[in-house]
Amino acid sequence: MLFRDSTKDVSVTIHNKAVEKVHSFKYLGVVLDTNLDFGMQVDYAVGKAKRALAKICMLIKGRQGISVNIGVDIYKSLVRHHLEYAIPSWDNITEQNLAKLESAQSQCLKRITGAKTHSASSAVEVVCGIVPIRFRKRELCNREYIRILTLDSCTEVKQSMASSFRVGLKFCPLEYLKVISCELHRRLDVSQLDCSSSEIDKISVTRQINTVSILDDNTTTTSEKYNKATAEFIFSVKSQSLLVFTDGSVCGVGPACGACAAVSYTPLDDSSPRSRTRAVGMVVNSLECEIEGILLGIELVIECIHDQPSLSRSTADIFCDSTAAIDSVASFAPTAALQSLR
Repeated sequence: MLFRDSTKDVSVTIHNKAVEKVHSFKYLGVVLDTNLDFGMQVDYAVGKAKRALAKICMLIKGRQGISVNIGVDIYKSLVRHHLEYAIPSWDNITEQNLAKLESAQSQCLKRITGAKTHSASSAVEVVCGIVPIRFRKRELCNREYIRILTLDSCTEVKQSMASSFRVGLKFCPLEYLKVISCELHRRLDVSQLDCSSSEIDKISVTRQINTVSILDDNTTTTSEKYNKATAEFIFSVKSQSLLVFTDGSVCGVGPACGACAAVSYTPLDDSSPRSRTRAVGMVVNSLECEIEGILLGIELVIECIHDQPSLSRSTADIFCDSTAAIDSVASFAPTAALQSLR
């Protein structure tokens, strides 16, 4: 598919095979067309919204079914998201296509409230507390614009926005996103949103994740000596550290059902241990379960510090018997204020 206005026929061959030419293609739930006016996407979204409403019509039955409040909640949950799915990526629709979206929302709300066909759409939207589609579209576009501003400057979408353009009144989606959000941009202090600024790099974290082995990895030892060394280490730190023991495993050999667990002990003698368990998935390996166990242990540490602020100055020691899982977590979050122990 070629994005162009020209009627000139263009053929593309790869390895002496002609590439199929299409005038529309659905990608990630959005229907793309050659002119990028997204008229087909609007028709597709309206059709899905109406089909979704038809499935819940048996619950409505005019004014004899469910209440209007419940009907409106169902509309927000099951119908409206079809009309506005990924709308910032096809926001440059024409006024005629926008009217189709408004008409679809109006028909849905009239069906839910039992209002007459000739009832004013704006009045029905006020009664239901639903924002008109054109304002909802602007709101979602503004949110997406702010999200893009907070991305790192090297990301492709932010670079594409900087180089976006328009030809007359025909906008590419990112250019239209900038135009529709220009008023918001003027009122915002963009420097406070730009998380990719160099000031972020100046932030330093005083504590990091450190991995510590109880025994030398190259030393061959029995389980009895290993258990003894572990017990001695725990005894040396338990009075001043928050201890968390994690584990994860699968049922059977290879990818299978897996789960993880974590137990925390605080240095306070009168506090009882906390434990958490979590199902990881149906087809997972033991490494994934061990990593989820460490993350569950970190959540326990945060929970303990939240309940007992005095622990915020303590060291957190997380015990795990998987070296690969520890290395994965440590490399993923090198600036977290926790300690990890093997």
